[in-house]
Amino acid sequence: MNGAIPAPRQASQATALDALRDWQGFRRVYCRRYDVCLDVAHRNRWQSFMCRACDVQDEISREERAKEEFAILRGLSSAVRW
Repeated sequence: MNGAIPAPRQASQATALDALRDWQGFRRVYCRRYDVCLDVAHRNRWQSFMCRACDVQDEISREERAKEEFAILRGLSSAVRW
């Protein structure tokens, strides 16, 4: 991971709508520090945030994504009573 500090920016409703047309960089959901940015947005009561101006460029690999997604699905399936 590089030494950059996550720097989410609050996104207005109009900015969020613009992101539908130009989505790259708006949210980097596979960033290792994404949870930090979610916490910042929650603490500040932002309705939305964007990652475009953030210098952190540390995404998890495809293999890590697959493991995380599998763990989430396994957790969800164990929470459901059949």
